[in-house]
Amino acid sequence: MSNDNNPAKIFPDTYQPLRMSSEPRKIKCEIDASIFTVYIPIPEENELNRLDKCIWFLQAVEDECTKEVEDVLGEDEETAGKLLHRVWRRCLPALERVTWNAIPNNDSMEPLSLANWHDKAHNWILSKCGRDNAVSVLQQLRTWRKPRHVTVPDHYHYIMTKVNNAVEFMSSTEKKLDANELKRVFFNSHPYAWKRAFEEIHGFPEDKNNTTSKIL
Repeated sequence: MSNDNNPAKIFPDTYQPLRMSSEPRKIKCEIDASIFTVYIPIPEENELNRLDKCIWFLQAVEDECTKEVEDVLGEDEETAGKLLHRVWRRCLPALERVTWNAIPNNDSMEPLSLANWHDKAHNWILSKCGRDNAVSVLQQLRTWRKPRHVTVPDHYHYIMTKVNNAVEFMSSTEKKLDANELKRVFFNSHPYAWKRAFEEIHGFPEDKNNTTSKIL
């Protein structure tokens, strides 16, 4: 498989786990008289020098915080934003914390809102890449070929979807592949014989009945 049509050229650690400095850190916060407890993976100091790892870490922390708020209060975007802002600064390595703190708040947003955290997260990712990276990733996704050692479900859920979702962090102008286009490029990433066998049994992937789940 050529690296020229493989997003792993920009995401070289897609198949490798993020190394942690220790076991997940237990962080307790009190917000508006409610107690929240989250368990956050803390990366090693130099582990956030790869774009895919930064995005994975962002998503892991947001998922943990929003889930904890939902478990305690139900869906509450305002509290989720406050918790994210507090927890995020406590789990960033020192050098990354300096970069994060240097990013100005968006004056049109509440400082501790979830929207403001997303805005700062977007700018934090942009400090590590640029629009050209997003264009390159999209082009590579459209011509990607499935690695032999990766299962079909893992190929879709943990590689193609992960890389596609990263585009929104990388650029404010480039859009990630929509569901239909992602399904098409996912199908086309498989070997010729696999695609022909699928079409003989199920028909063309563009058919409405052939959902992504059915292809998987």
